[in-house]
Amino acid sequence: MFGDFACWAYQWLAGIRLPVGGTAATPDPAARAFKEVLIAPACVPQLSHVKAHVDGIYGRVAVEWRRAGGKIALNVTVPPNSTDTLRLPGEPDRRLSSGEHGIQISRQ
Repeated sequence: MFGDFACWAYQWLAGIRLPVGGTAATPDPAARAFKEVLIAPACVPQLSHVKAHVDGIYGRVAVEWRRAGGKIALNVTVPPNSTDTLRLPGEPDRRLSSGEHGIQISRQ
């Protein structure tokens, strides 16, 4: 079940992953069901829009990115009582607390 396209799309294109290199197929045993999430979207040039979510025990983790005018608008929703780490190429990791976050990316 972890080899299907939907799983690949939300983990790699949207970038909703379990921390410490874990994936849905091989989670980090110390991680607690999406309490912490790594957001590392692959904003591939062949796509102009990606939207995905995962419903975990703490609530919905959602990522949407849209390419327009040489920039990418990234929206991330972090559920209550959770913390996400945003990882973008060439930038330091950024911690996101619960809530909705809008980020502009100009280098992709």
